Parts: sequence; C-alpha cells; structure tokens
Amino acid sequence: MTVENAREFLASLIDGLDDSRKFLVSKTYAGMFEERYKEAEPSLMMLEQEYENAQDKQTFIREIAKEPAATVQRLCEEAGNNRKVEMIMMNKNLAMVSFVIPIIMHYKSDMSEPLADAILDEWTRVFPKTNLKKSTFEDINGGFRKKFCYITTAVCENLGKGDNCYELTLLRDYRDNYLENMAGGHELVEDYYDIAPTIVNRINAEKDSVNVYRSIYDSYISRCISQIESGELEECRSTYESMVNELTDKYFFS
Repeated sequence: MTVENAREFLASLIDGLDDSRKFLVSKTYAGMFEERYKEAEPSLMMLEQEYENAQDKQTFIREIAKEPAATVQRLCEEAGNNRKVEMIMMNKNLAMVSFVIPIIMHYKSDMSEPLADAILDEWTRVFPKTNLKKSTFEDINGGFRKKFCYITTAVCENLGKGDNCYELTLLRDYRDNYLENMAGGHELVEDYYDIAPTIVNRINAEKDSVNVYRSIYDSYISRCISQIESGELEECRSTYESMVNELTDKYFFS
C-alpha cells in the first residue's frame, strides 16, 4: 500500500459513514461496528505493513492522517449552504468518534494509537471549533450498559466525582428499586439507554463541554438528588425526563 493508497483508504473510511447516528444505539452499534471493522481490516493490515517499512514513521503517519479532515473539508466547501455544512460536520464528528477512531484503535497495532492521535490533531487544526476525544469500541459499547445513569456518570466524571460518588449511588438505587418497578419505568430506562451515548458524545465534542455538564448538574441532577432525599420520587422522574427531552432536542435531533 502506497502513501496515496493509504490516504484514499482513510478518506473512504470517513466518507462512507453518513449513518452513524442511525446505528449508535444499543441494539445496532456492535453489529454495525463489527461489519465496518471487517471491511476495513484488510486495508489496516496493508497500512500496518507500510508503516513498519517506513524509514520515518512519524512523517508517514502525519502525511496520511491529513486525509479524513481534508475529505470533510472538501465536502463542506462543496455544500456551500451553512445549514448543510452544519449537518455534514455533525454527521462526520459523530462518525469520527463512534466509528473511524474506534476502528483504528480496535486494530491494536503499534501504528493504531499514533495514527488515531495524528488524525484527531489534524481534525482539530482544520476544524478548531471541535474538540473530539479518542474513543474505543469498548468505551462506547460498554457505555450502553450504564443505562439510566449514563449522562449523570458523564456529568459527575467531568466535575471530578468518582463512579461511586453519592449522586450516582443514589440515582442507581432509585433506578433499580423504584423506576424499574413502576409502570412504564423499564421502557423509559431502555429508551434512554439507546440515546444517551449519542448525547454524551455530542456534548464531549463541544468546546465548553465542562460548562455544559456543570449546567446539567445545577439544573437537573442536583434537583433530582434533593427530590429523592425528600421522598419525591415521581417528581424526580419528571425532572429526569425533562432533562433527557431537552438534551435530546439539542444534541440528538439537532
């Protein structure tokens, strides 16, 4: 595989992913990821061989890492319309964090991490308003299993609170011992479980994600905690549903 072939492969990887949002739900993500990974694996093997043979590995990585951002930049220039550009960037940012980088990281070779880092560095240089983080299939797929506390977990982590902090422990107990046993509660948890990872990925892509998480905590999480402590369990459900609805409108369907 030549450098030009490598760049074409990386361009095709990002260019062929316009349906990430559709598949970034618990029932379909793992299957779609496996399918996309199998398609990419032969090219990754050839790319690894070229990397191993390169005399200057850093230069080789920098050269090919330019292509995903360059491909999307061309798409944006061709679109012209600001709304179309916004849609392209939303779809491609999501594709990058949910498929492209995880596919590269899943290959697990000496090339994988430097290539993923270089692609993200170039992406940030070309699109300075973005702030994408390196992600793996295991991170995303495992996140689905956090269910009702997925967004709360992201909020607490960004505020320096541990996985066993008071807020998360209380909300998990509320989920397992109250919500799951109420009419419609299980369905609410399952619906939330499908959309929450996408919401968190999009918040993470925001430059001011820490402030977004702080606002979520102040506006919703702290109120839920107070309501649970006061025995206002149904009110907590209403507060949490309001939070999910607002975040869905802003980060899932926008």
